[in-house]
Amino acid sequence: MHDTRVEGEVQYQQYPSAASRGRLLCIKGRDTHDGVWNSYALAWRDALPRNATVLKGLTFVSYNHYNYDNIWHGLSAMMPFVAWHLRQGQCAVPTRWVLYHWGELRMKMGPWVKSLIQATFGGSVNIEEFGDSGDEGVACFEEAVVMRHNEGGMSRERRLEVYDMMRCKARKYCNVRIEGRGLAVIGLTMLMRTGARSFRNESAVVRIFQRECRKVEGCRLTVAYSNNLTFCNRLA
Repeated sequence: MHDTRVEGEVQYQQYPSAASRGRLLCIKGRDTHDGVWNSYALAWRDALPRNATVLKGLTFVSYNHYNYDNIWHGLSAMMPFVAWHLRQGQCAVPTRWVLYHWGELRMKMGPWVKSLIQATFGGSVNIEEFGDSGDEGVACFEEAVVMRHNEGGMSRERRLEVYDMMRCKARKYCNVRIEGRGLAVIGLTMLMRTGARSFRNESAVVRIFQRECRKVEGCRLTVAYSNNLTFCNRLA
């Protein structure tokens, strides 16, 4: 089935819908090492496989080549669902998430990405493992939205709108207040690395950014190490 395309909006598939002719999305297989063993099909509600389990509520299904542990990759994979959520009037909240990477089932996402999704949708993040279906069982979804192209198709304006919304939700979640004492505050955070990919002379790099920050009224520079911060620490 082809993706639904609207100018400037995220590309997605929705089940059941007119495009699916009212059929539900069903998935068989929970292999985490070889996606060849995982498959899907569409079925009418009154003609589901005998061994099918119908999962109630709305399911978000992510299928892409990005992994969900990396902050940027995970954010790029999750952000389209937020865009779809906004387009639906912020009423549609997922009951569960199904994550695929190169066709292989993934049962977790990085803590930072998970916290951001939790803050955005205002509830716990339930990642489906298909444990109740078993290796040979079939799971069919009462409602499902599938994303396969990350931000593909979205206009720059739409992307900024969605990221702004996620930023506001995250700040509210962490109770972060930006107080500029009458001035516009520009928060500049340097997330430093450790190990082989770190700067050879960190202090020299920091001095460069400090010098440039002082040239801009209201600029506030923070230097931190990303592997030593909680989700809310990174927003403060």
